[in-house]
Amino acid sequence: MCGHGNLGASLLEHSDRVILNDVSPEMLNYMDEGVRRRSRVLATSDVCDLPLETASVDVVVISGGLHHVSACLNEALVEIHRVLKPGGRLLFGEPSDDFWMVRMLRRGVYRRSDAFEDETERGFTYDELRRELSSAGYSRVRMRPFGSVGYLLMGQLGVVPLLRNVRSRPIFAVLQGVDRVVESIPLLRRTCFALTGEAIRE
Repeated sequence: MCGHGNLGASLLEHSDRVILNDVSPEMLNYMDEGVRRRSRVLATSDVCDLPLETASVDVVVISGGLHHVSACLNEALVEIHRVLKPGGRLLFGEPSDDFWMVRMLRRGVYRRSDAFEDETERGFTYDELRRELSSAGYSRVRMRPFGSVGYLLMGQLGVVPLLRNVRSRPIFAVLQGVDRVVESIPLLRRTCFALTGEAIRE
């Protein structure tokens, strides 16, 4: 689920042993050549059938990919569990479906934008994702809601382009502050747009 490899570029700043995988050859064709050269790019393969040895990977990082395989989520999570070493971690960030207003906003955007496949663009509730991870064999799961108005306006420029040409640090600082406040208040956390966390294979 590496897509064009943008996350891979960030991971290469912390490790020189990065493996990238995506089911779409078109996505892999657009990958930055520097990222491709410095990492191991698997031949096009499905997350439910990874060409990796059992217990061979320290960390798996998925950003916004699990909801695209919701129809076979358990199978995908079990396969990721298989390739992780004991003590290995799955780090993830996925859209949250916990708050009705966020749910309605997301579905409205998905219906109106050609950039999304409406049938696979659904979020997870906190309880649902925790249950799926536990069912797949992860013994320790830690999650937290993430992202409010700042996340929407700064992190989703392809969907909400209001700040695309803005270069104001004070505005960004205020938006980040709003998100931190929302994430710190239990009653407001349910309004967040995403769930982020880690699941550990014992």
